[in-house]
This record gives sequence, C-alpha cells and structure tokens, in this order.
Amino acid sequence: MNCPACDNKETVKLGMKHKEYELCRCPACDLMFWHPMKAPGPDSYQAWPVDFTAIRPVWSPHTAYKKFFRDMPARGGRLLDVGCGIGDFCYLAEKAGYSVTGIDFAPQFIEVARRRFPSLDFETTTLDEFAAKRTNDKYDVVTFIEVLEHLDNIRNFLQSVRKVIKPGGYAVCSVPNREKFRLFTQLLRGGWDYPPNHFTWWNKNCLSRLFDSFGFSIPSIETDPATLFDCSYLISEKLYVTRAAEWLGRKLLGSTPTSNISSQGSVTRRLDVAKLGYRFYYRVLLPFFGILTSPLVPLLRKSGNSIYLVAQLRV
Repeated sequence: MNCPACDNKETVKLGMKHKEYELCRCPACDLMFWHPMKAPGPDSYQAWPVDFTAIRPVWSPHTAYKKFFRDMPARGGRLLDVGCGIGDFCYLAEKAGYSVTGIDFAPQFIEVARRRFPSLDFETTTLDEFAAKRTNDKYDVVTFIEVLEHLDNIRNFLQSVRKVIKPGGYAVCSVPNREKFRLFTQLLRGGWDYPPNHFTWWNKNCLSRLFDSFGFSIPSIETDPATLFDCSYLISEKLYVTRAAEWLGRKLLGSTPTSNISSQGSVTRRLDVAKLGYRFYYRVLLPFFGILTSPLVPLLRKSGNSIYLVAQLRV
C-alpha cells in the first residue's frame, strides 16, 4: 500500500494490529498509518453524547488555539476553520478580528454552531467540496486543528488547502504527537488514538515534510508539553469514567434538543442536574485524577502532547 502522505510505495508493516487494521510505516517520510484507511462518514457522529450548548460556556480548551491567539500568523483577514465542530474557535477568531467561515461534514455540529452564533458563516461540507464550489474564495488563514489524523485522503485534503489559501497565506494545524507515548509503549494510549478514529500517527519530522512537499514553508513547528489535565483525562478514559459521564448525560438529557427546552418542567430540572454533573466532572474529578497522575507530567513533558504547526504558502 502507498503512503497516504508522500505516496511512497515501499511502506513497511510493523506487525501491530487493531481489529481489522494493521500499522505501517513509510521509510521515506516517517509517517505511521493504519491500513486499510477508510474513515467513517458524518453518520458516525450521530451518537455525540451531549448538546454542549446547554452545558458549557464558549471555550477553546486546546493548546493549539491558545497558541494561535498568542501569535496570530495573519493579523485579521479572512479565516476558514475546517472541522469547526460547534463553533467555539470561530466565535473567538471573529472576536480577534477575523472574518470567519466554519465548515464541518457533520450536520448536527453545524446546526448547533448556527444556533449558538447566528452571525457567523457555517456550512455543512467537506473541504474538497468547499474548494470545488467556491473557486474564487481565498483565505488569509486556514485552520484545521486535530483533523489530519482522522483523514483517509490526506493528499487530496492538502491540495484543497492550497486551493483556498491566498499566496503567502497560512495553514495552521495540530495533530497528536505519537512520541508522547514512547516511554509507556501502549499502556496509556486510549482507544481514541486507534482507527477508525485516528488513521495516522505523526511526529514533527513527517508533519513538516508533508507541508514542505505541498509548497509550504514552515515558520513554526513546536510540541506542547503535557499538563495535569492531559494526564487526568488519560486516566479518566482508561477507567471508563468519561464514558460513564457521557452515558449519564444521554440519560439525563435524552433526545430533547436544547433549543426546545422550556423554562419549566422535568426537562429543565434534568438539564440543571446535567450542568452540575458537568461542573463536578471538570472541577472535581479531573483535578483529582490530575493529582494522582502528577508524577507522569515530567515524563510526558519531555516529548510533548501534540504538535502545532504554522505553514506559509510559498509565493
């Protein structure tokens, strides 16, 4: 099978399997990827556990977003966020001075994003479809945070990124850093890091090579150190605490859309309980796990939790 990043045919099987998938490595660009690569469609997100519009305020907890607003590679201008989810980053980017468009292939995410931020431009589509349809639209910045590892068409995706970026414009992305687990082999790697959720495992070397091969210079690439939150979330996931919390959320809120919740009745009471549970999980349980796992932080900090890259399209 060919490498999904550089199309090299001489890839190597590593002898590791997960369900029907087998882990491979490309000796040319150093990418690790799972074969066969066939990502699930938007229907796979139908079981999204809780409509967060009723549970939490606007936030962008990922370190990559914090780094973006720290540096802001283009000061203002047009920004396209690919895989925008329910729109938090788009909202914050608009507040920072950008003219923002958000796209996601999951219609339920876009429905929530439009309800939360009606003044912003959201569209249910893939980047390939978007680029083919809006041939005259060019953006100063295209962001795709924690997106590449989910894709089964990386080369097509980067070609579409090139089509929608202005000459000299910026692509900003982050991916999980596969090196963060090197001290613990597979002991702490959660199920979320395997297919059909994640198909590719990246390090700084293969990520920078990918963007260089598509005509980008790389002014910045860095790893972000693991935090107590990262370690506590790993333990929470391993002990199935996260899944239990999601199950309780589904039971409490049921299938009632939060936009239809009235100010009276048992649905509102269940919503209040769900909000309390959400606060307990993030303010009590995760900090508790963080204290328990604090010895891991110095070890994980050596390699970095995720990789943040800013690439500029060469003129």
